[in-house]
Amino acid sequence: MRKRNKQCLVRFSPDEMKYVDQKVKESGLSKEGYFRKVLLGKEIKALPPLDYFELKRELSAVGNNLNQIARVANATKKIDTEYYKQNIQSLEKFFKKMIIQME
Repeated sequence: MRKRNKQCLVRFSPDEMKYVDQKVKESGLSKEGYFRKVLLGKEIKALPPLDYFELKRELSAVGNNLNQIARVANATKKIDTEYYKQNIQSLEKFFKKMIIQME
C-alpha cells in the first residue's frame, strides 16, 4: 500500500495557476513535490541556469590543467610557459563569461 494515500483537491484561478506553474518550473520539481515542500516549510531552490553546468565544467578543466602544470613544475623545476599562458587565457575567458552571467 502507498505511504501517501490521501488526496487534497485545490482550485486555482487562471492567474494563480500561471503563477504556480512558473514556480514549479523554476524549482524543477513535480507539482506534487513542489506543493509538499511548500506545505512542509522546506526550502525550495531554483534550478541553476543551463550555463551554470557549462561554466562549472570549464572551470574544472582549467583547474585540472593548472594543477598538472604545478605538478610538472615542482617535479622538473621548469614551466611550459606556452601551456601556462593558454590556461591563463582560458581562465580569463571563464571569468569574463562569469561577469557577463552576473550582469
